[in-house]
Amino acid sequence: MIFDKIAQITKELFGQPEKKEWLDELVKNAERLRDENISVPFKIMAVKQTGFLVKVAGLYGFIAFKYMPWKYADIEYWKAVSPKLIDRIFFCKIHKISHDPISIIVNGEIPQFKELELLPGEKITAIIIRKTNYGFFVDIGSEFGWKYGSFVGLLHKSQFGPDQSILKKLPGDEIQLTYQGLNIDKQLILGADTEKIEWHLGNPSRLIGQVVWVEVVKKPDGRGIEFLAEGKYRGKINVRKKEFPSYYRTKIKQARVKLTDGSRIECMVTGINNKTRYLEFKWIMDFDLNMPMDHPLIDMLDNESIQKLTIIKNEVER
Repeated sequence: MIFDKIAQITKELFGQPEKKEWLDELVKNAERLRDENISVPFKIMAVKQTGFLVKVAGLYGFIAFKYMPWKYADIEYWKAVSPKLIDRIFFCKIHKISHDPISIIVNGEIPQFKELELLPGEKITAIIIRKTNYGFFVDIGSEFGWKYGSFVGLLHKSQFGPDQSILKKLPGDEIQLTYQGLNIDKQLILGADTEKIEWHLGNPSRLIGQVVWVEVVKKPDGRGIEFLAEGKYRGKINVRKKEFPSYYRTKIKQARVKLTDGSRIECMVTGINNKTRYLEFKWIMDFDLNMPMDHPLIDMLDNESIQKLTIIKNEVER
């Protein structure tokens, strides 16, 4: 039993007569702290079957999991986080002192934690405390040395991202996550999928109205190409009939065929689609009139007018 272990340790430390006097003083002090209901620090020394071996007021004692400063739904959660709790100091009140053998029971159910304030986008190291078919339950308290207590959240499997090695993780393992905020129930929203996190935080929306360089990337299967802004935001070039004249659409289609893997084009971000996580691009390019197709005059001309202007331009340049 845990109390036999405490008695053995106490006997080894204070077995000699002069040390026994010191032990008596420590016990008297512990009794005073108990009687006066004073909060005292305790240090976690080792994990046991139902709680922790602790050092309090110079003596060894015990705190049950159920009397720790925070609660878990399952005792196995404590086993998962216990390596990160060893040598950590919390506060308690001495609940009970026994003399033969000497044993101390403490209660950590007292207010002692600061309020935690997180900003969306912060990177966090979490401990997996439970693995389920739909994801991981994790605790981020160790990221801050437990000075804010325990904070449990769910990392849903939809937020795992493309790295499949995450599936091999087990309770007790650490995992790098990003804090995305709180849901309506004040529960943590956590993610490991970088792309989903970017869109959840609304980062791509800052690009709307900006001119950016877009990289051309050939798809692995050789079927088509993708366009990436800032090396990570996928997008499509807008060639909708109702928004652009046929001359523009034709030129875009002709130029697109000539694009090579790794080449870059200049585009304006005109919109975003949060559902598909795609940006909408307007390709900025010079046509026969040496005028960017985003020039307002072009949008007001039909094909016949553009052809006439091209003939005039060619005559002037002769």
